[in-house]
Amino acid sequence: MDFIKKNYKFLFIFLLCFVIIFLFNAHFYDGLTQYGMAHAIVMGEVPYIDYNMVTTPLFVFLHAIFLIIYDSYLTYTIINSIISVLIFYYAEKIIGKHFITYFLIALIPMFDALCPSYNLLSKMLLMIIIYFEKENKSDFSIGILIGLLILTKHSVGVCILLCSLLYRRNLKGCINRIKGVLIPCLIFFIYLLITRSLYNFIDLAILGLFDFGDKNVFNSKFFILLFIILAIMGIIDLIKGKEEYKYITWYAIGSLSFMIPIFDMNHAACTVLFFLLLLFAKKEIPIRYGLFNTFLVGLLCFFTYRFIVSYYTPFYIFNYNHIPFYISSLKHYDEVLDYYDNKYPNSYMIDINGVFYDIVLDRKISYLDIPLTGNYGHRGVLTVQEKLEDDAYYFISKYDAKKLIYQFDNDLCDYVIEHSELVDEVGIYNIYHFKR
Repeated sequence: MDFIKKNYKFLFIFLLCFVIIFLFNAHFYDGLTQYGMAHAIVMGEVPYIDYNMVTTPLFVFLHAIFLIIYDSYLTYTIINSIISVLIFYYAEKIIGKHFITYFLIALIPMFDALCPSYNLLSKMLLMIIIYFEKENKSDFSIGILIGLLILTKHSVGVCILLCSLLYRRNLKGCINRIKGVLIPCLIFFIYLLITRSLYNFIDLAILGLFDFGDKNVFNSKFFILLFIILAIMGIIDLIKGKEEYKYITWYAIGSLSFMIPIFDMNHAACTVLFFLLLLFAKKEIPIRYGLFNTFLVGLLCFFTYRFIVSYYTPFYIFNYNHIPFYISSLKHYDEVLDYYDNKYPNSYMIDINGVFYDIVLDRKISYLDIPLTGNYGHRGVLTVQEKLEDDAYYFISKYDAKKLIYQFDNDLCDYVIEHSELVDEVGIYNIYHFKR
């Protein structure tokens, strides 16, 4: 009972995060994709070789460890809920009182702050790094955490490393941080050598970044403007702000890397989390917190209602292998599964939901399960075209073919359709017989 009394708010946060992540799994596309990657590791597949991962793999390896015990989206949700709790646990240690207000504000943007992907683990590690800076922990331990961040999302981790060194500005301290960074990175390098996936990693996660950045510039003027405003705020705070909070300012500026090159709600929510941390740490929000918290709860209830109406009216509940209690506004899943598994056994799905069907059927995850623009390495779609199996059947969504899905690589669909014969359809999918 004493444990519950002392930690009731974090138990509440865990339960709330669990409900949001588990029940709204159809909304979090990244969640099912990342779960699929961890599931693939449990099945013996090798990242970068068997399927296209465009970032470093710590997040999926962490989940794979627990999926060995019980391979289910339920397990995946529990671990991500714990990660979410740790984010806010360390946030409270940094900002102290009014933490509840901080948490409620963080939830407002359509729950995107809780999206169960590598961004979630990246935010947890960054929050711990900021706490370690506040507590003057050793440079070596901070370096270890930055190394783990690089292994979670290398594009963010490298920016955070740079900001960390610029904040430290002490030769011995910087060297110790770099030593800490090198340990997890060297372990990962050895793994790449052992699995013979070094070339594929460089192709997908490093060279492929140029293709990814070039093709995924999401022109949301609001979020681009938000990025500029936050960057200016950070720079002004570095120049005129109090020295005691500069450690947060540097890392808040580094967190802007979450938004590059995709300026959308999901990535903006990651960055806002740390600029809010700076404001709350400095106590520069002159509001009546009790009244404001009541307003935030009401706002969250309204957003939750609109969210449910938008995504799940009407809604259906399904229970599938590895993915229990799946809620969706669509009801064609059973019919599609029958066609995909029985009527056309030699078939593949080129669709953003393809990973869902392959998980349920315990099929191998492949490059076709993550058909997103810029996710195929420096040669792009040409790489996947060479991997297409001849005399096979390909399921392509009618929405994808009409180029209605954001960040979906239609070039691959166009290639398959051009070299195929339309033989059937089921649900929202056309089925093509592919022959070169």
